[in-house]
Amino acid sequence: MSSISINKNLKDATSKLHSYGWRVKWIDGEQCLYKKLNPTFDVEVSGINNRKTRNYSVNVFVWEITPDIKIVDSYTELSSLDQVVSTLLEIEERYKQ
Repeated sequence: MSSISINKNLKDATSKLHSYGWRVKWIDGEQCLYKKLNPTFDVEVSGINNRKTRNYSVNVFVWEITPDIKIVDSYTELSSLDQVVSTLLEIEERYKQ
């Protein structure tokens, strides 16, 4: 595991989303926001710990993890924390079981 610290964007997102069960997880060498929605789907938020805070560009991936592992939905280049939070809450509603 790397010793890269969490930047302000990831701290702010974690603060807003922690009560919804989101957590920081290392995925493919990057600190991402992550949540297992249910036994079938989980969500990865990539790019939020980017050091280039002036270029806020976040990607969200919904993974189907059973019976096969594949991306079933994606949202790219989200440009603000508010946009990320609202997208994640919409995803939770859509994929809840």
